[in-house]
Amino acid sequence: IGACARGSTPPADKPDQTSPVASKQTEEPPQVVAADCQSLLGDFLTALTELDSKVAAGLPFENYGQQVGDIRVTYERIETSSVGSDCLMAVQLPAERAFNRYVEAYNIWNNCVGNGTECTEAEVMSKLEAKWAEATSQIDAAEAALATLPSE
Repeated sequence: IGACARGSTPPADKPDQTSPVASKQTEEPPQVVAADCQSLLGDFLTALTELDSKVAAGLPFENYGQQVGDIRVTYERIETSSVGSDCLMAVQLPAERAFNRYVEAYNIWNNCVGNGTECTEAEVMSKLEAKWAEATSQIDAAEAALATLPSE
């Protein structure tokens, strides 16, 4: 049992080619990228783009929080093991940065709204706008990169 736990292989003089696992591994090479970048990250990027346009139109706090929560659910559905390195570096990372800026903006806004005192629009808006501008920039980078990647 100890040898199996260390990942030992069968002795060379007795190759086990009758094992269903062994034959399956030789028949089907492992897929590093199961799908193209658009199919893996398209919903996430679309959700970010939609939030970006709603923020620009003056989305209320309650709706903003709901949108950020919905995007988190979309993000958590991404099959990260299927994302190739080109897609990861060029598209997923900037999209994640955009999402993180939206979360940071939510936290700023929530602290203002939920602190029990009135916070002025001037106090919070400049911080929110800075986070949202960073998010927009990252979304633009992710979309531009996605357009240059080949489809699988």
